[in-house]
Amino acid sequence: MLRSGWQLKANHVRGYFSPERQDAPRQRQETSHIFSVSCKADGSWRNDLKAAGLGWTFTNPAGLTSHHSALCKNVSSPFMAESLACGAVVLEAVRAGADSFLLESDYQQLVVAINARLVLLEVHGIISYIFLSIGRFSHFLCRFIPLSTNVVADSLAKQCLSLYGQNIC
Repeated sequence: MLRSGWQLKANHVRGYFSPERQDAPRQRQETSHIFSVSCKADGSWRNDLKAAGLGWTFTNPAGLTSHHSALCKNVSSPFMAESLACGAVVLEAVRAGADSFLLESDYQQLVVAINARLVLLEVHGIISYIFLSIGRFSHFLCRFIPLSTNVVADSLAKQCLSLYGQNIC
């Protein structure tokens, strides 16, 4: 089902994604200790550069955390930047052979779309890839977190974008 971001927001306001909706996918709210990999992802975007910095952290069950960042050019919006960040971490989790995966993001519209399996027009390619990839995990949970708990990934994304901006401007 293709929906624009505007339609998603309008439907969300009307309660379209309420927990009581029977046909919405349900996921158990499990704690991160059961996941073989948990990740916090964030994207930062600059309109003048049409570029995005992506930042993410991976944490294994032993509590060891690794920090990662990447730069993407020709990015059209903040929503695209956030989607690219989530797509990058799903790819890394698949490559690492993770059995179960917890994805945390501070971009609520994207979390809602992933959990409801909505293919949004603006990010249809990326979100479709995410949907195909998460089928490889025995357990998957995408959870919204406040920005205050996503500071490291946010900083990594902003730093990456800032360094790029300094080098081309």
